[in-house]
Amino acid sequence: MKHDIYTDSMFNEEVQNNLIGVLSELNAIRQIINKDHFSSANPYLINYSIVRSSGTLEQSYKTLIYDFLRVEEKEKLNVYLKKNIVDSSSNPNTGNITKMLEGMDGMWSNKFNENINLISKEGEHKANLNSLVQSRNDFAHGVNLSSIKMETVIKNYESGIYILKVLDCILNEIEMDI
Repeated sequence: MKHDIYTDSMFNEEVQNNLIGVLSELNAIRQIINKDHFSSANPYLINYSIVRSSGTLEQSYKTLIYDFLRVEEKEKLNVYLKKNIVDSSSNPNTGNITKMLEGMDGMWSNKFNENINLISKEGEHKANLNSLVQSRNDFAHGVNLSSIKMETVIKNYESGIYILKVLDCILNEIEMDI
């Protein structure tokens, strides 16, 4: 039976719970914004949401890879993996995820790209995730993000979740139903 990335749970429950928790937080922020569209706090809430969602996706993709590669009883190896994966500075865009996978197994990166391209034909998930990461980088470099709406942040974050579900399936060698 194939794994449905839109409805089935992730294999890494800790990552999934963290992703769902942040999605709930983003929806709560959307409700605050919708109560008063003209509040002077709204741009700050949106900027926070961009940083929060992109940062969560970054930690999540690194954790998926680290948890998969981690070996019990091999402390030195695990320290190395943690430093070079979890603690590294690597935005969660599809190019960086592909590059990390390529460094471990070229077949993983090929499968990842094939599946991301398949799901992106309909939902533009790849472009949405990369847009969220770019917005975070723009904010960090002082670009005014006042044109970005909370709905866009949530849509882009949800796309990131689908992409991480693809990564989760590839690491666990599970066929996906896309």
